[in-house]
Amino acid sequence: MITEQYKYLSDSYIDQETNKFMVSIDKIEPYKDNPRYPYETDFKNPVFRDFVMNIFRAGRINHTPIRVYYQNKRWFLIEGHRRLEALKTINSFLKEDWENSIDDVEEPSYIKYAYATKEPVPTNDLSVRLQMLSQDSTSSNWDQVKRFQFFCDTYDMFPKELKTDKTAIKELTGL
Repeated sequence: MITEQYKYLSDSYIDQETNKFMVSIDKIEPYKDNPRYPYETDFKNPVFRDFVMNIFRAGRINHTPIRVYYQNKRWFLIEGHRRLEALKTINSFLKEDWENSIDDVEEPSYIKYAYATKEPVPTNDLSVRLQMLSQDSTSSNWDQVKRFQFFCDTYDMFPKELKTDKTAIKELTGL
């Protein structure tokens, strides 16, 4: 059972039926250096299009939670960039269909919240990058070039003494 500790956090709530922690999709800031942007979140990409349609058919909810942390009264995304973009894409199509409708129909109910897990606040940018790399469900889906570039940029942030410790690097990154 999710405890009362989340009540003070803005733009979030606990769904009483499912006991899921939900965060407003409009209040989540994606990670600025996510290697999935822009192609892997473009509706022209058939893989992303299928992903969006699967979420739409599944009741317009992400059944796998996104991972967020809360700091300075804002939500930040660690994992789930494609899921979040899929929810926003569905909303944009709902709005477009409604605006282009010739019938006098009520405005559709938009997706306002995403199922999430709240993570501890990372100590620095390196911590966020290491979490993203170590999440095999995320980084294994990046193409090899993106994954390698993201690793190289992360490696450049390592303290000098860590750069030569291959065992520690493997433990930290999952690579």
